[in-house]
Order: sequence, then C-alpha cells, then structure tokens
Amino acid sequence: MIPGSTSGISFSRILSRQTSHQDATQHTDAQQAEIQQAAEDSSPGAEVQKFVQSTDEMSAALAQFRNRRDYEKKIQ
Repeated sequence: MIPGSTSGISFSRILSRQTSHQDATQHTDAQQAEIQQAAEDSSPGAEVQKFVQSTDEMSAALAQFRNRRDYEKKIQ
C-alpha cells in the first residue's frame, strides 16, 4: 500500500461523512428558509399583500361573469 493513500473502506467512510454533513447542512438551510418564510407570511405587509391579491382575483372573476352576461344580452 502507498503511504498516505486511503483504503477503500476509509474512502467510503469519508464519503459517507461528507454526504451526511451535506444532508445536515441542507436540512438546516431548509428549516431556516421555512422559519423565515413563516415570519414573512405573518408580517402586516404580507397580510395586506395577500388581501390585495385575493381582491384582485375576485375582481377578475366578477369581470368575467359581467362580460359573459353582457355577451348573452347581445346575443338575445
């Protein structure tokens, strides 16, 4: 065996440790992103933005019904 080289078993252990470390880091990053998203979702600005978005969606739906009614009036 060459001095300083790693055997297959040691290499697999190193690779396993690196993989588990990367998984733990990704898991931690995902948790932090969820916490930040939850904090942003509960802010007053986020609540106002949700309200405005839902109002816009309802307005668009009502406009479609109104246009449909106007179209039906023209046909009759």
